Amino acid sequence: MWIFQSSGVYIYSPDGKTEKRFVPPEQVCPSDEPAYSGTGYNPSCRFYDIVSDGKKHVWAAVGRSASKIKVFDINTGSIVGAFETCKSPNKLEYHPLRNEVWVRCGDMADNSTETTILDVFSASSPSVNIQTDILVKEGVEGEG
Repeated sequence: MWIFQSSGVYIYSPDGKTEKRFVPPEQVCPSDEPAYSGTGYNPSCRFYDIVSDGKKHVWAAVGRSASKIKVFDINTGSIVGAFETCKSPNKLEYHPLRNEVWVRCGDMADNSTETTILDVFSASSPSVNIQTDILVKEGVEGEG
């Protein structure tokens, strides 16, 4: 059982009685990552969504100001990968037939002038930054 909070990531035995591992927030959201410096803002880690492939990894959309996808080893809780993603990752989905993690986005990507609808990551190689951005063509958003 995994619990994601601004105070860190807690990993318990399946029955929830024994804490197996704790990952402090400094490892999930290091202080060298950019943080919003406006007034009235708490720069703690925020978890947007979490998904697991049920075999090797747990994927978490996390951010302080810059959103990232952090990949944890399912057995040890160690962070084994980190990827840039869209500014508002609303939902993570694991697709076993494609062995991919899909990130549904609700805001603009930093490297694009178009709205990013979906970021796709390979679940078979979480330490390799292979990403696909699915973009909406002009006029498509209002149709259908």
